[in-house]
Parts: sequence; C-alpha cells; structure tokens
Amino acid sequence: MTTYSSVQRPPSWVAILIVTTFLVSILTIVGTSHEAIGQYLSGDGEFYREGQEAFWALIGVGLLEIGLYFLFLRSPLHLRMNPEGIHYKLFPFVVSEKTIPWGEVEKVVFRKIHPLTDFGGWGYRRSFSGKRGYIMKEGPAMEIHFKARSYQLVLTLNDAAKAKSVADKFATTATP
Repeated sequence: MTTYSSVQRPPSWVAILIVTTFLVSILTIVGTSHEAIGQYLSGDGEFYREGQEAFWALIGVGLLEIGLYFLFLRSPLHLRMNPEGIHYKLFPFVVSEKTIPWGEVEKVVFRKIHPLTDFGGWGYRRSFSGKRGYIMKEGPAMEIHFKARSYQLVLTLNDAAKAKSVADKFATTATP
C-alpha cells in the first residue's frame, strides 16, 4: 500500500450536546418571556421592551448554535499520507492543507489516545507535555516526532494498521 487517507468527524454525542443546549436555551427564553415576545411582535404592550430583548436573545442563541453546529460538526479532519509526506486539514484551525515532508519526520509512533486525559478534549489541542494534536476521537493515533521542531504532533486515525504500513514505508526511506 502506498497511500493512506481518512476523514474523521467529531463524535455523535457532540451533536446531541449542541441540540440539547439549543433546546434548553430556547425553551428557557420562551418559557420566561412568551407574553413579552408576543407583545413585541404585535408592536405594543406593557412588556414591549422586555419582549424586544427576549426576541433578540432568541435570535442570538439560534445563530450561536448554528455557528457551533458548522464549527464542530461540519469540520472533519482530513488526513492523507503518500510519498510526499503527511497532509492534514481541520477547518477552521488549518484552512489550507498542511504538509509534513517525510524528510522532516524523525519517527512516527502509533498509540491509543484518550482525548480528555491526554489532551483535555477534542479538536485542536495542546498538552502540558509539549504535544499538539488534532483530536477527533478516542482510539488510534499517530504521534509525529520532528527532527527540527521542539514539539510532537498527534493526529487521530481511522485505521492504524494501514497508516502504520504507509508510514513505515516512507518514513524509513525519506531523505532530508
């Protein structure tokens, strides 16, 4: 095998969390201010000002949740390995694809990671031990040690065995 490619999305519980926070926020605002919102929408009433604030709070919460949805659920980690190097992209943290040439790689270590205990969460992370990571899930990951950089980069994987066979082939034959 000469190439490896994977696309990883955040865990499904993130969608449940976003939908739950959206519903709780909307229901709280509507539940406490439904009369005032009605008066604001009708154009007059004793609670017009309060209704205006609650209405715009609803709009703000809705836009925030839609933004969170696109930021977290529509931003997959794209990872490719080929003879040129390791290529990765995770919008909005890495807008255009980054390439790590094999000549810059000292070694690649494959291991299992736990996002909360190893990095404090998911997404683009930095650990106290000097590692940086694009962490999408718990499970297999590759830890890239660089020849000239002071940190290691961790990328989660879908299939560690395939990725290891590609990395073993190119990391050992790379020339600086």
